[in-house]
Order: sequence, then structure tokens, then C-alpha cells
Amino acid sequence: DEVAAILRPLGVTVILVTHDREEAFSLADRIALMRDGTIVQEGTPEELYQSPASRWAAEFVDAANFVPGTVSDGLVLTPIGSFPANGVAGASTVDVLVRPELLELAPDPAGAAEVVAREFRGHDVFYRVLLDDGGFKDVPAHLMLHVFEPEYASAVRQAMAFGGLFLAI
Repeated sequence: DEVAAILRPLGVTVILVTHDREEAFSLADRIALMRDGTIVQEGTPEELYQSPASRWAAEFVDAANFVPGTVSDGLVLTPIGSFPANGVAGASTVDVLVRPELLELAPDPAGAAEVVAREFRGHDVFYRVLLDDGGFKDVPAHLMLHVFEPEYASAVRQAMAFGGLFLAI
């Protein structure tokens, strides 16, 4: 914050090398994400987060769930719902990137998932949810969710339904 406040008014270009994602995202206008000495993606912090170039890039910049899907008639069908198949022309199977904070957690006695762990993180709560695979093979055992929980209620094992925004890659 202090560094940016000093440098921005000067209008100078600065290259900052860091391994701290939060520092890079908060200070940088543009980021070059490197792996093994090679740039794998370059763009704004928002571009790297919202449109990662690869699964590795998605997982490197923050927590990521990947849910398998099947493309059919312009939709990606997954165990947690159907979504527009943006940019997957010609593919028959895909992995859908679902950021934990984009999921909504709500009790549903008829739901096909179960809360199996809860971690209090101060500003939010991190849940691990066991999914029923809905007939899909190789579904990850757990889905991660970040939930703002103002009353800090204890998690209980119960069926859950999901809703929210999803990003397909």
C-alpha cells in the first residue's frame, strides 16, 4: 500500500518479484505468472483470477474446485448443475472451474451433498463438502466453499444444495 502510494504518482515502471499472491494482486497493474522460469500467463490480476490460462494457473492464484462436465447442446452438464458452454467448441468433456467464494451454501434435506469439515478463518469460513457424484466418474471427493458466517454457527452434517456463479474453462 505504501509502496504503491509512492510509486504511482511518479509514473515510473517497476518490476516487483514476489511469491506472495495477495501482494501481487494488490499492487500490480499487470502480472506475469511464471512456472519453472517460463511465463505461463500475463494480464491484470482480475484476468489471471477470472480467466486462468490453465488448471495450474487457476490453482496457483487461489483455491479452485474443478468439477467434471459433459458438453451437450451448448451446455456443460455437471454434478452441481448445468451452465453455458462458453469457449468449449468441439470438446465433449471439460473441467469446470468453480471458485469457492462463488458458491452459496444452503440447507436442503433433499440435497445430494454433505458438509464434512469447517475451518473458521476470521473473515469467512471454509467448508469442505462431500458431493454425490450424480453418475459422473472421477468427481473430486470434496468441494471447497468460503462462506461469510456472521453468527459463526457450528457446521452440522446435513444435506446441502448449491447455487451461485460458475466459470467454465
